[in-house]
Amino acid sequence: MIQDISHSYESYKVTEYSENQTNNDINKLDVSANHSCPYQNGSSKNIIQQQETERSFFQYRYLVAFLEFLGFFEINLFRLVTSVSVVNMVNNTAVDSHKISNVVVASCPFNVSNLEENDLPENTGEFDWSPAMQGYVLGAGFLGYVVTQMPGGILAECYGAKFTVVCGLFISSLAHFLSPFAAWSSVYWLIVMQLIRGLGQGLIAPAQCVLAANWFPSNERSLLNPLIMSGYSFGCILGGFSSGVMCSSHLFGGWPSVYYIYGKSNFNTISS
Repeated sequence: MIQDISHSYESYKVTEYSENQTNNDINKLDVSANHSCPYQNGSSKNIIQQQETERSFFQYRYLVAFLEFLGFFEINLFRLVTSVSVVNMVNNTAVDSHKISNVVVASCPFNVSNLEENDLPENTGEFDWSPAMQGYVLGAGFLGYVVTQMPGGILAECYGAKFTVVCGLFISSLAHFLSPFAAWSSVYWLIVMQLIRGLGQGLIAPAQCVLAANWFPSNERSLLNPLIMSGYSFGCILGGFSSGVMCSSHLFGGWPSVYYIYGKSNFNTISS
């Protein structure tokens, strides 16, 4: 009986020793882990504080918002400079002379002496396009912009919003850059180029909605989305102030400069 009691006591001591040794080993591992990574076994509050201290002010989503701002800036800039350049491209005096020659005067003949006394403005325009053709040139871009609204959203969902935005910027910039060559060829080629420009720009707006949903947190969308949409207004401001001066200058032949400079600058934005 005494031997059994002593044997059970010795086994209990061995078990107690082994458990104490195991607990000591675990405590040593915890201490070493705390020294190597002090927030690994700490509370979640410490981990969140560590992430907040390491987070910088400038985030990638702000860069995405800025690039989207440039996309909307390009849409209205190209529209406005095209409208201003058409005024300088068309020989309005020749168009008006066609109207005068078609007028039938029934009451009294023309007084030629009055026409010689009044100096007519110099014919500086290169193209003799009717007002209807000018309307087709300016309206083709808006038609293309409407056509690709829904396909742009589908492409952004299937192939990614970044790919869709880059494709839209590249197509519109290339069409805008080639517009002077199309105009020198034929007015119909210029209409095609403006239509292609609108098709490319129509991809940008729906892809921006996908980018905003993927990149912007819900508490910042009310700030970032209006900043992106303000690119429309800034495009009008820059285009309105610069396009008239560039068309009346001798840089790259006058009106072609608004296509070369702005088209090339948009290519630089795409490459960045």
